[in-house]
Amino acid sequence: MMTGLIQGKVWGTTRTIFDKNNTIVNYLVLDKGHAWCSKHYHKHRFNMFFLISGKVKIFTWKNDYDLIDETILLPEQGTVVSHGEKHRFEVLENSLMLEIYWVELDPRDIVREDVGGVDE
Repeated sequence: MMTGLIQGKVWGTTRTIFDKNNTIVNYLVLDKGHAWCSKHYHKHRFNMFFLISGKVKIFTWKNDYDLIDETILLPEQGTVVSHGEKHRFEVLENSLMLEIYWVELDPRDIVREDVGGVDE
C-alpha cells in the first residue's frame, strides 16, 4: 500500500511508499540544516537505512557493550539496526534515503507450559 502522505520532521520529511505484510518503506528527504533525529529504538522492528544520495552518519548504541558504532553512509550504501538497539542519524549533506522496517518471526517464539504426553 502506498500512502504518499508526507510528514514533516525536524530533519526534513518522510513519506511512506510501501506498508504491507510486516514491512514498511519510507522515503526520507534529509536537510543538513536540521542535523539530528531523536535517539530511539524499536521494540520489535528491524530498521535498514539505504542512502540514495548525500551523506548521513548512523549512530548505534550496542546493547552488549558500552560502545557507540558510527557508520557513514555514502550513496548506494546501507546499514541495519536490530530491534532494541538505540540509534539516531546525523545529516552531513542534504540527502535522500530509504528507511525500511520489518519484523521477523522467531521460531523459538513458543512458550510451553508443559511437555505434552500420551495417555496409556
